[in-house]
Amino acid sequence: MPLTRDQMTDVKLIIKQTIEELLSDDKFLTLISDTIEQKLGIKESQQKMVELEKEIVDLRHAKNKLECDVEKFQQHARRKSFRIVGMKESHGTSVLEQVLTLCEDNLKTRVLEENIENCFWLGRKKNEQRSILFTVNSHNLKMKLLRNRKLLKG
Repeated sequence: MPLTRDQMTDVKLIIKQTIEELLSDDKFLTLISDTIEQKLGIKESQQKMVELEKEIVDLRHAKNKLECDVEKFQQHARRKSFRIVGMKESHGTSVLEQVLTLCEDNLKTRVLEENIENCFWLGRKKNEQRSILFTVNSHNLKMKLLRNRKLLKG
């Protein structure tokens, strides 16, 4: 049986009043809010986000510490390094032989091949004058070579 116009108006009014009462009830609104959060997983997402932000902060601290450690290691490695500038490349001899000859002839210091950790030319082979970078195995040997560098002048 269909409703009359007056009955429809009464039903609409009752529905409107009921909705207004429910929307003014804090318990009902809390229940609706909690149900929506639970269905959408908002609380879990917020907890995961907080955990991930904490993990990001921890990873940044670890990255900074590792960068500092690498810098300290590189500085320690450079502590025993030399750069020779102005030496011409000799095609018949290796760079190691040239460095050993320079140390013995010009710096008056006998350096054995075992005392040199690495030795190589820097830069591209465009021009004839490239720098040489070599590392000795002890700081004492480096200091001895540095004290004798005044023999290179003149």
